[in-house]
Amino acid sequence: MKIIQITKYFRPSQTGAGVHVEQLSRQLASRGHEVTIYTYNWGEQPAQEILGGAKVIRVPHAFADAAMLTALLRQRDTDVIHAHAMWPHVRSAFLAAQIRGWPFVLTPHHTHAFCSNSVFGRRLALPRKWLWHALTRKSQAVFYLNGAERQSLEEARVGADQLWQTANAVDLSVFRPTDGSAVRRELGLCGPVVLFVGRFEQHKGIYDLLAAVPIVLTKQPKTTFLLVGGPPIDDGSKEVEELFDRIAAANLESCIKVHSHLPHQQLAQVYSAADVFVGPSRFEAFGIVYIEAMACGTPVVATDTFGPREFIEDRETGMLVPPGSPAAMAEAIITLLSERQLAAAIAARAKRMVESKYTWERVADKVEKVYARLLEAGTI
Repeated sequence: MKIIQITKYFRPSQTGAGVHVEQLSRQLASRGHEVTIYTYNWGEQPAQEILGGAKVIRVPHAFADAAMLTALLRQRDTDVIHAHAMWPHVRSAFLAAQIRGWPFVLTPHHTHAFCSNSVFGRRLALPRKWLWHALTRKSQAVFYLNGAERQSLEEARVGADQLWQTANAVDLSVFRPTDGSAVRRELGLCGPVVLFVGRFEQHKGIYDLLAAVPIVLTKQPKTTFLLVGGPPIDDGSKEVEELFDRIAAANLESCIKVHSHLPHQQLAQVYSAADVFVGPSRFEAFGIVYIEAMACGTPVVATDTFGPREFIEDRETGMLVPPGSPAAMAEAIITLLSERQLAAAIAARAKRMVESKYTWERVADKVEKVYARLLEAGTI
C-alpha cells in the first residue's frame, strides 16, 4: 500500500504523536509499504529525507494550512491518508482526502477530548467544535488511545464500526535496562535520582513536581531531580526561563538539574540511571515516557489521568497519585526510594507488561489490519 502519515511535530521537535508516527512508519515501511510522512519545517531541517525506510517531506510552516494542502495535492497516487492529533494540519489532510478521493484515517491522540472537555475546549467557538466533530464522523477509521477518548468520540457520534483501539509503544531494542553508572558520572549525579522527561509546560505538571521537591528532601535529603525535555536550554524560550526562575525562587538549584531533549539511545541510559521516574501531568492522553521508563526497569510514579490509568495498576505496575497534588506525589516518590524491594517488584512487573503488550510491532499489526480491512471493503 501507498500510505501518507501526517503530523504537526516531527524530528527534531517531536511530541508523543511525532514519535508514534515515526515508529509506526518505520514498521510499515519494513513490511514493504510505501510510506510518506508529511510534517512542518520548524527550523533548518532538510525539506526531504529518508528515515527508517519512510520518506519525510517537510513543508514551510508559514501559511501552514495552505502549504500543507498544496503539498498533499501534489501526491496523486495514494491508498490511504492517516492524520495524527487534532491540529490545523488535520483540516488540510481531510480536504486533500476529499479532493482526491482518498480514504481518511485519524488518530486524535486525545486532543479531540482535550478540546472538547478542557477549560480551553469550553471556550472554543461552537463552529470550530462542530468542525472537529464533523471531521471525526467522516473519517473511515478513528484510532483511540484510551477509554475516555473513545467515550468522547462516541459523544461526537462517531460510529462504533469506525472506532479502533491503538496504543503507544516502545522500541525494545533501544529501551531496555542498561548500566546507568556512566551517565550518572557524566551528569554529576549521586545519591537517589528522580527523573522527569517531557515538555516544560504547566499541563505537564512540572510545577507540581517542583512543589513536591522540598517534601521529598525532608525524608530523602540527598535526592537529585533530573528534568529532561522542553526546548533547548539555550534557546531563550519563556518555558525554560520560567522554569529556572521558579527553581531559583524556591532555592532548589543544588538539587535540581535541567537538561535538553536527548536522543533516544542516550535517553534510555538516563532512564536506567534513575531510581524513580515521575510523570506529574495534569492531562495525559497516554504517555510514551511512562512505558519507556518501565521498559528500562525504572519504577514509575504517575498521575491518575486518562492515559496512565489504562496501563498502571497502583502499587502493582506503578504508583498512581491524584493530578495536581504535590504532597501525594512526594509521598509516592519517598515510598519508592525508601522501600527498594517494593520498587524492584513494581519495576519488574511493569517491564514484563510493556514487553508483552506495548511494542511497535503490535501497534503496526493493528493499523495494517485496519488499512487492509478498508481495502477489502472497497474503501481504499
